[in-house]
Amino acid sequence: MSQLYSFYRADDGTFTGDTYAGQDLDKATPAGCLPVAGRFNPATHRVDMKTGQVVGWRAPSPTADAFTAWAWDDTQGRWLPGMTRAGLARSVRAERDARLSACDWVVTRATEMGGGIPTEWSTYRAALRALPQQPGFPESIDWPQAPA
Repeated sequence: MSQLYSFYRADDGTFTGDTYAGQDLDKATPAGCLPVAGRFNPATHRVDMKTGQVVGWRAPSPTADAFTAWAWDDTQGRWLPGMTRAGLARSVRAERDARLSACDWVVTRATEMGGGIPTEWSTYRAALRALPQQPGFPESIDWPQAPA
């Protein structure tokens, strides 16, 4: 059985995605690449171009934004997305908006019937709209209970 080789770009040591297990390694090596014995995870390893040794490495972090932060997971060898405080707040507001939409029928029915909105529903909807003013928002939310 032939030795397995992985090819790394000579300019920066990153894995090209190509492997080879045949006999004529010189002909199989892509231009501008170096063969390294073995197969490695390109997210966690690259070749030190001075020594030719495979070394631990991690890909650059994806670009963070106001809603997503990235954390490296050594076990999985990749960047994992996480929510920022602003992202969590956006998520809580989306849930709040969905709960408000779910009871719009009460307001519509009361308006069509010419009556007022039942007090328990007005109180519930006001509590939903006031969620961002709760102490601990958005990490700790005391969700109001919908009327029966």
